[in-house]
Amino acid sequence: MPKGSEWRIHDIFPSDMGSDGSRIVVTTSVHSVAASYSSGNHLFTMRSLDKTTSENLLWKNILEASPAIRNGSETILQKCDGLPLALNGVSDYLSSKGVRGSLLTESCCEEVGKHLGKFMTGNERAFGKMRRALIRCYDCLPNYDVKSCLAYTCIFPTRHQINVMQLARKLFAEGLVQENIAVHDCLSTLIDMSMLEPTPLRSSLSNTTKRCELHNVMREFAIQKALSRHLVTFVTRDELLHEGGRIRRLSVHHSSKAGCEALAKQKQFSLSSLRSFTTFNSELFDFKSSNLLRVLDLEGCKGLDDGVVKDIFNLVFLRFICLRNTDITRIPKRVRKLLHLETLDVRETQVNTLPLEVIMLPELGSLFGMFELQLPTDTAGMQKLVKFLKDDSKLHAFGGLVITKAQLQGSSMAEKQAFAIIIKEAKSLRKVKFWYKASAVFQRKKVWVKSLFDAAASASQPQDDAAAPRSQDSEATDSVLAASLTSSIGKRTVELRSLSIDFGVLENEFLGSIEVLVSLKSIKLRQTSGTLPDPAKLRVMRSLIKLHLVSTGLTSEQLEVLQHLECLELFRIKEDRPGFWWKYCNTWNAWNF
Repeated sequence: MPKGSEWRIHDIFPSDMGSDGSRIVVTTSVHSVAASYSSGNHLFTMRSLDKTTSENLLWKNILEASPAIRNGSETILQKCDGLPLALNGVSDYLSSKGVRGSLLTESCCEEVGKHLGKFMTGNERAFGKMRRALIRCYDCLPNYDVKSCLAYTCIFPTRHQINVMQLARKLFAEGLVQENIAVHDCLSTLIDMSMLEPTPLRSSLSNTTKRCELHNVMREFAIQKALSRHLVTFVTRDELLHEGGRIRRLSVHHSSKAGCEALAKQKQFSLSSLRSFTTFNSELFDFKSSNLLRVLDLEGCKGLDDGVVKDIFNLVFLRFICLRNTDITRIPKRVRKLLHLETLDVRETQVNTLPLEVIMLPELGSLFGMFELQLPTDTAGMQKLVKFLKDDSKLHAFGGLVITKAQLQGSSMAEKQAFAIIIKEAKSLRKVKFWYKASAVFQRKKVWVKSLFDAAASASQPQDDAAAPRSQDSEATDSVLAASLTSSIGKRTVELRSLSIDFGVLENEFLGSIEVLVSLKSIKLRQTSGTLPDPAKLRVMRSLIKLHLVSTGLTSEQLEVLQHLECLELFRIKEDRPGFWWKYCNTWNAWNF
């Protein structure tokens, strides 16, 4: 039942049927409907069949299945993915092939497995039930935008773990949905209607789905919809899947450079109109003729030499670039040409320094990596940067700022305060992540940590650290840290919503003052230490809904105070100590989150 109104059936049955009463089980594919009309809070999710049961169901109507035929059915079992309706359809079809007198062969099974989507959406009678079920689900989607989102998700390989936020950014950059908020609404609808499946780990820990999967049968159906609308073209294992017309979106899976270059010689494989290029587990091939490219996703690709990098940053219409886990080593200054760029992802690469031109891009909203920033050291350059950040910057997610000794001991005050200016002045910034590199200059960490809290609380000057005498370098560094952080987080006109800090090997007492970050919704701390605040201070943090603590060294008894974070929805802790250390806490199960 797809609609909640159809569930109002319990009133027609007796309220007390006694021990002889019947049990009625009603199913739905819509999570929100099931949650609203379930008995209590329990929802039973139906699982797919295992491999053995799937094989038995597939061959139930076939008298004899030779080993060769069974070998040819591996693709069928993989694509049906334990879905009984799909397995029944294939079984009926293969059985009918034998009845008509044709000899059922291994190649016949391979053909069905290879083109299962065509069979499901075609006119074969055996797949009628499967076809009607899929079309009914598709027709229940509320609007054209949601249908476009579903068709677009088939660009990912089978059972690929889809990052929901990255998918949303790509959809927005593609122009398939006009507003960013609408993109998230579309994806939420698909997840609610079970067309996208949230991964168990994420869905069980948080109401927010971070990753999802597309069931193999739904993916086959989505591929046919995408092809019929000329939405996506596929190259899989060097084979072209294209329904004619111009190639606007290309998804390449498990293909070689030689195979793609051979396809490029075909007249129908022109990339001059290409808008989007995504590749998975494939070798890179020439796309520099695609001058209209908007979306470029090369995650995991190798062979990005200087020539390829130059070609990428000459594509002036790019709005989305993902170079994650590639062998790129630098971002050239010609990136300033990309005036439409909204997302740049260089995580897990050798890009350690980012030029100022990246920060100055007018449409850039999301920046991911792990790098230092090349910022101006002269007054005029800093004034220009500050003006841009205040008036024109759209940067809201900044994940990957490395703060080093070289920055903090620069030759000029502008250089020393450069990283803090980004945090302070970027008007749209909501999410930021820091990394601190280990260095001898950080032997005195207390003032660094205290400065951050003082800045976040009231931008007041840090108190003197009553510790052992320090070197001149340490005192100078403490001064820079205090001044920089005071002028950044604490003086923002718009509050941050998410803060992630990795202290590395630096000792600190950050935990003792987290209550001053009252506006944050999410805090993630790694390699931090100290004593948690008392319950009264934690109760004030009503905005905090997510807290991640990694390698803090806290005992389970010390962590008990966190139950006073009254609005906390998700708490995750990870320690590198051996054994199940939390089982020794007698009060762990008494927490009241």
